[in-house]
Amino acid sequence: WYFSFTLFSSVSFEIGLKTNFDNRANIAVTGFYVKYKDAQRALNATVIDALGFETQETLFFNAAQMVVYGIEAEGSVMLTDDLILTGNAAWTKGDYKEYIADTNFDGIIDVDQSDYPVERAPEFMMSENLNYTYDMADKGEMSFNTRLSHESESIVFHAVTGIPNTTLNAKTLLDATITY
Repeated sequence: WYFSFTLFSSVSFEIGLKTNFDNRANIAVTGFYVKYKDAQRALNATVIDALGFETQETLFFNAAQMVVYGIEAEGSVMLTDDLILTGNAAWTKGDYKEYIADTNFDGIIDVDQSDYPVERAPEFMMSENLNYTYDMADKGEMSFNTRLSHESESIVFHAVTGIPNTTLNAKTLLDATITY
């Protein structure tokens, strides 16, 4: 089976500020707004296969009109010549204005997920890094790094009626590395 879909379009606006403080610290903050038309979405479609059996396939449809907006920030500060703190954070909100499709191709809209959350769009993400570099003179240098990151829960895929959505749980990770 081959089903075609058209290109989607988007209009986006972004405004931000970047600044540097005596080459020891910097910060960038950006706000954005994106409006999508005919956004492509994967949905389960009922199709008749070559042997005449009704089956389900995951197909792409130009199903959604949506708006996504948010704020992103990132920065770094050199606490000492050897100790640097960096970080970033983002808050994102996405809303479908319309999310409909005819997944069994009978000319009647059979899926309306307009009130569903936007997939793969966690509301909050952040990452903070602390890096210390120790100069060992002629023996090289040793670097100690820690990273704390967090991502809020997000929907990965909307389910067929009666089956739970595929969801990524919120997660917080702590990483540490030593490099010589």
